[in-house]
Amino acid sequence: MNPQPASWRLTYELARGQGVSMRKGDVAERNADANELYERSVALGALRTALDAARNGHGQLIFVCGEAGAGKSALLRRFAHDIDGTARLLWGDCDPLFTPSPLGPFLDIADQLAGEFGELVKKGARPPRLVHALMRELGAGSVDVVVIDDLQWADEASLDLLELVGRRIGRVPALVVGSFRDDEIGPAHPLRTVLGRLATAPVTRLSLAPLSRDTVALMAARYGVDEGLLFENTGGNPFFVTEALSCGADRVPPTVRDAVLAAAGDDRDHAFGRQPDGSRGTRRRGPGSPRPLSGLRCPGSGGGPHGPVQA
Repeated sequence: MNPQPASWRLTYELARGQGVSMRKGDVAERNADANELYERSVALGALRTALDAARNGHGQLIFVCGEAGAGKSALLRRFAHDIDGTARLLWGDCDPLFTPSPLGPFLDIADQLAGEFGELVKKGARPPRLVHALMRELGAGSVDVVVIDDLQWADEASLDLLELVGRRIGRVPALVVGSFRDDEIGPAHPLRTVLGRLATAPVTRLSLAPLSRDTVALMAARYGVDEGLLFENTGGNPFFVTEALSCGADRVPPTVRDAVLAAAGDDRDHAFGRQPDGSRGTRRRGPGSPRPLSGLRCPGSGGGPHGPVQA
């Protein structure tokens, strides 16, 4: 089980108790913080550069990685919005299911296509056959952008197809972007194997770091929040920072509470033998292993080192 029960218990108590103490900000201000991508201009620029290269016939596979809440999906949505009809966008999602559907994200993409690839996916064709149909589809017209979100939950058939695409993407005018939580794929995870096999392919990895202390301070100043506590208690995680500021009240935002309880549910999955890589057996974290959410505290409301959180 969890070797760090004290910190996890505090996180669970936070989900039941009071939230970040702050004054209520203007609704427009809070929405502005939620919609702005802080410290992501470099990653967004890299995606735009890769798209320009794809327009010139040099396709590429890009992985966007970071911890849960780092803003991977938000970055991809902003990039998709910026494309604005200048390229065909094909989007597939991986879902956190106990029994994931084979080729799950590519079923989403098949629904967006009317050609051979879409028909083969729906018929359950295997990845070696699918990759040739997909390459023909991606090379048939103008530039394409394929997005596959949350690869840490991808089924093995999807990972096989993604690997085959990654080895051939340089031949077509297309950009393929996949995102994953890099704190949720251990050495035995199938995605880790795919990443290793693609080491010599035209693949780029963009890692999204937590927000810097300066940026958190800039955001906190707009609401009269103690910037030091906000940074210490969120670790600069964009999701926690933004949601804490956007709640505008002395309570935990429902989105953060749900994220904490979902993580607790993941731990129960591990305790009952379900692993992220699909294998059996209890997953144990080493003393130095990172725990998403475990450092979350409640600045100004009596939580964390300043006293117990009231349920």
